Amino acid sequence: MDDQNEQPSIGWVYALWRHLDLTPEQAQKIADIDKNEQILARNWFLSIWERWDYEFFVFKDILDINQLARYVDKRGQRIKDHEQSLIEDDNSDLILRRIQKALAEINYLETDFLPATSKKFLNHHSINDPRQTKYH
Repeated sequence: MDDQNEQPSIGWVYALWRHLDLTPEQAQKIADIDKNEQILARNWFLSIWERWDYEFFVFKDILDINQLARYVDKRGQRIKDHEQSLIEDDNSDLILRRIQKALAEINYLETDFLPATSKKFLNHHSINDPRQTKYH
């Protein structure tokens, strides 16, 4: 791969992990791992928790002890923030509204759409007498 295609992913790594003061070698390793993750993501779905565990597993071999300590602090904050957002989502009525909307759609399908479609289909003359269709 040429350097032109490599640079954007390295820049992204530097920007995302700026608090770690990465060396070029570390940034390259992280960029390479990110590419592999993107390839794996085509076939596998990992939860946010699994991704963070994998990230920690990888970073502990790339970062020095001081960088790892900063990473762990930031990781802890990300986990707390995510947990808080889950709590807020649970406490909001957004999920309830989505469930109510889905139930309303199911009700429409059961009471209006399907009966009307069935009636139209059953009243079609070709069902009652196949000889009336132009395809007999």
